[in-house]
Amino acid sequence: MDQLSEDQRIPVSLRRFKAHYGIGRIHSQDVVLLKPLTYMNLSGEAVRKVAHAFSAEKEDLIVIHDDLDLALGRLRVKQKGGDGGHQGVRSIIEAMGGNSFLRLKVGSAGPRKGWSRLIMS
Repeated sequence: MDQLSEDQRIPVSLRRFKAHYGIGRIHSQDVVLLKPLTYMNLSGEAVRKVAHAFSAEKEDLIVIHDDLDLALGRLRVKQKGGDGGHQGVRSIIEAMGGNSFLRLKVGSAGPRKGWSRLIMS
């Protein structure tokens, strides 16, 4: 989100809706960039509040989130579907009353087959 904000010159500096957000245009489309300030598993609260404030439906959303099953830096676009075990996506589905939003999954390089997980306490 930070890179998108910088590239599109849309500062995410306003604070309301339990989030930081910015308003701008990308390719002639009005957009609101949102960074929830809630815990990840409660991010649906912020998404619901800003969607309501800007009269957006769930179909208008593009949710960008990490995906441990994708290699670092890989991207995958998905329309609809379940939460895939991602608590933030689950929160958004519950808060918005459905899953008909676009997701941009960003690979965050989960453990590879045969690797041991490092557990820190």
